Order: sequence, then structure tokens, then C-alpha cells
Amino acid sequence: MLVRLLLAALLLGAVPALAQDDPEAPYLFDLMKQPPYLAAWKGMLAGETVPAWVKTYAKDFNGPATPSKDVAVGGGALYARLGVQGA
Repeated sequence: MLVRLLLAALLLGAVPALAQDDPEAPYLFDLMKQPPYLAAWKGMLAGETVPAWVKTYAKDFNGPATPSKDVAVGGGALYARLGVQGA
């Protein structure tokens, strides 16, 4: 539950910042090829109930995404990565 609240807060705060994407920045599906990012992703989803599209994305990382972006949150910097439900 805490993970969901933190993720929701991050995404809500990041939406305006994501409006100007850097086309050279890595996409979520590219970052999932790196073991540290994949481990963090799996840890975040472990034991959570997520929508079916997230389960599917977690298996193949195939879906719409935006380039990553640095976002300032609470005085610190986070790297926002976004994947969205496909049609």
C-alpha cells in the first residue's frame, strides 16, 4: 500500500515535468534490461495486486512508454520512468 501511495505521488508530481521529454533519454523497457532496475521493479511489484496490463508489461516490457526524465521531489532528484496501458 505504501509503495502505491509513493508511486502515485511521484507520478502526479511528475506529470508536468514529463511534458518536455528528452528523446535521447532511456525508456522504461530499455532500463528493464539492466539488472539493478529489473530487481527494483520486481521488488516494487512483489506481493502487490496490480491491473492485468501491468502484469503483462512486467512479463515482456512491451507497451507504450515515454523517455525517462529527472524530476525534483521533496528537495531531491528522482529519475521518472513511465509506462502506460496500451490500447
